[in-house]
Amino acid sequence: MPEAILFAACEKVIIDTDGLVSLITVIERLEVTVPLGIELPPNAAVPQRWQVVAIWSLEQSELGLYEQMTDMIFADGSSAMHTEPKTLQSAIPGRTGVKIVSTITVVPITDGILRLRLFLRPIGELHWKHVASFPLNVVVVRL
Repeated sequence: MPEAILFAACEKVIIDTDGLVSLITVIERLEVTVPLGIELPPNAAVPQRWQVVAIWSLEQSELGLYEQMTDMIFADGSSAMHTEPKTLQSAIPGRTGVKIVSTITVVPITDGILRLRLFLRPIGELHWKHVASFPLNVVVVRL
């Protein structure tokens, strides 16, 4: 069974030709500035490019048999977004470690915790297994 060894949000992920990963600015807190008097509509978001990385350890025989999906939920449990399923495949032949990077282009505006969650399932199965979480503290600043 694949094992998630790292799951994190950051400004940028760099994977070199040997498959080594660098995380640029791990994101723990995001501040969103909103002018005073502006009423935010439901599901408001601001454009910002950032990335989520999952690094998996698995056996050679497990490559291509599993897929992952990431979602983001608000503190009340409602969904903010999710990624499409991605198959766990090694980008470097002969290596069993798998790195999957998802690029996110917006930040939902909420005053509180957004939780990124990582899920895994065998390809073809219906049910996802929750394997990791990463909290993002979003702070709305009114100016």
